[in-house]
Amino acid sequence: MLSSQFVEGAPQSAPELALLTEDLDDDKPHEECGIFGLYLPQDQEAASLIYFALFNLQHRGQDASGIATTETHKKGRRKNILVRKNVGLVAQVHTPPHLKKLKGNIGIGHNRYTTSKANKPEYAQPLLEGNGKLAFALNGNISNTEPMKQFLIEKGIDITGKNDTMLMSALLWYFLQQTNQIVSAIESCWQYWIGAFSLVILWHDHLVGVRGPYGVRPLVLGEMRGGVALSSESCAWNSIGSLTRPVQPGEVVVITKDGIESHMIEKTPEKLDAFEAVYFARPDSVLQFNVPNGEVVEKSVYQIRRNFGRELWEQLGLTADMIVPVPDSSNQTAEEYSQASGVPYRAALIKSRYITRTFIQGTQEERKIAQSFKLNVVEDQVRGKHLILIDDSIVRGTTLTPLIKKLKDAGAESVTVIIASPPVKYPDFYGIATHSQSELIASHKSPEEIAALIGADGVYYLDFERMIRGIGVPKESLMTSAFTGEYPIDIGEHAKDIVWQ
Repeated sequence: MLSSQFVEGAPQSAPELALLTEDLDDDKPHEECGIFGLYLPQDQEAASLIYFALFNLQHRGQDASGIATTETHKKGRRKNILVRKNVGLVAQVHTPPHLKKLKGNIGIGHNRYTTSKANKPEYAQPLLEGNGKLAFALNGNISNTEPMKQFLIEKGIDITGKNDTMLMSALLWYFLQQTNQIVSAIESCWQYWIGAFSLVILWHDHLVGVRGPYGVRPLVLGEMRGGVALSSESCAWNSIGSLTRPVQPGEVVVITKDGIESHMIEKTPEKLDAFEAVYFARPDSVLQFNVPNGEVVEKSVYQIRRNFGRELWEQLGLTADMIVPVPDSSNQTAEEYSQASGVPYRAALIKSRYITRTFIQGTQEERKIAQSFKLNVVEDQVRGKHLILIDDSIVRGTTLTPLIKKLKDAGAESVTVIIASPPVKYPDFYGIATHSQSELIASHKSPEEIAALIGADGVYYLDFERMIRGIGVPKESLMTSAFTGEYPIDIGEHAKDIVWQ
């Protein structure tokens, strides 16, 4: 049973949980986190709505979850921030009794995917500073932490064991103590926050949203139950809210009882990560792009992925007995490829909804068994058939190998793999767990070599320009470093480890 980390003010240390995290989608890029913020009218409670929003953002982080709340201050009285957080999925960390204790009409929420430091309760977010005066939650990563570390050390602040989020939070708290002004403090931090990030922050009764330069990590504004919401994705409030606009790259949004203030710290063009369209975002989300002519363009993720299917058919023209998607992010692409080609679509791979990423006291053998149960084959559908297997990306090749073997063991005559994105050849240093180029199979193997390695009868990728056309915005509005090696934000010492080709 998960122990409570509900506190008022600074979080108390909780006993470390004997949890082992196993990524059952190991062959995918993983965004670091999902974030959410909510400012409701004074007579409403925020915690339960944040809880449901985090459910809708669970796909962005499954290692830990947390909610922090406070309320609009009355007659000058300031209350400390309350927080509940721990390792585990949203439903494991937050229960009705916990949510009832999280009083207040203002709050932020966080789902964590671990890319730096271990998955321990102390690294769960939101982080608290100043005995409950500041709560801080990050989606992204600092790609060059050295200037920030050096500054904190010079100011006598202990950085032992701190990950990049903790360093950012400590730095913001330091400047807040100097200025007592949230926007001024963020401006002072800006030169040290070198990376791709979006933030939600509670400071007293202010809800603050921050989107880093170039807007690599998403952050959107919306309306929800008469209040204002901030989220990584619009799917967080589907059916009970609406999308207003994207937070601009370099913008700080401050929400109080008096309304919304916008402050531009650094004006840069937007380069939203293309993987939001390829894999990260849920198909029921809408992506908003700030395109070079100054307009905001909305694109349905569902439609983008159908566009990829059409582009793949026009590019390759490959046929077989049936099209099979790797669920779930490839479903729309496979449906459109089937419709364009006339080849029947079959959902012949069934994904278990109840095998999660967290196992208590799991052995390596148990984790292998769990992996094998994650996707089951409908054998009578594939037996004796030539298949086209459609997936959104290949990172390491580790998941497709056993999957192709399963299909062939079930009697498939052949399995040709089509990938709805270009080859991933370059690592990400902005909050996605692909930090070593050597682990990226397409960086050192041809499609023919990859096919032989994973047991496929062929491997084909979507052309880069066709991916851009499928997304439907100028490539200048996208961050495509995984495919091109073009990094818009300084990656520091990491550059020396990359082979450009």
